[in-house]
Amino acid sequence: MFLDTYYHTIDPKGRITIPAKYRARLSLGCVVLPGFSNGSLALLDLETFQNLVTHIRQNFSLTDQKALLFQRSFMTQASDLELDGSGRINIPPRLRERASLEGEVVLAGMGTFIEIWKREQWEQILSAQENASDTLDFSDFGIILGSGMHNANPHP
Repeated sequence: MFLDTYYHTIDPKGRITIPAKYRARLSLGCVVLPGFSNGSLALLDLETFQNLVTHIRQNFSLTDQKALLFQRSFMTQASDLELDGSGRINIPPRLRERASLEGEVVLAGMGTFIEIWKREQWEQILSAQENASDTLDFSDFGIILGSGMHNANPHP
C-alpha cells in the first residue's frame, strides 16, 4: 500500500527518486498518467493499472462514448516506466509539462496509487484543506469507526 508523503527533487532529465518503501511494489514496472486531480500525475504499479484496464474492458462497450473519452483522456497519455538502478523513474516531458513539474515535487501515497505534485501546488491544496469550513467526516464515505468498521452506506 502506498502511504505517507515524500518530498523530492525532479532533475532536469525528468528523473524522480522513488521512496525505498515504494520500490518493491513498483519493481515489476509502473505506469504514470495524468492525475485524477487537475495538476497532478498518478503513478500506479503495473498490476493496478492492468486491473483498471481489465475493469474498463469488462464493464464498458467499445461503443460507450464515456468509456472512449476516459481511454482517450487517460490511456493515451499513460507511459509505462521502470525503476533505474538508483530507484528513479523518468517522467516523460509531455507529462512533466502537463503537471508543471520542476524543482521540488511531492509524492503522496494514496493507498493504491501515488500522486505526484509540484510542491507549491501541493502546499496550496493542504492550506485550502486546513482553511476549509467543512471538515471530513468518515461517515460521508460509509465508514463508522469504533469497535469495528461498519458499512453505513449513505448512498444506497
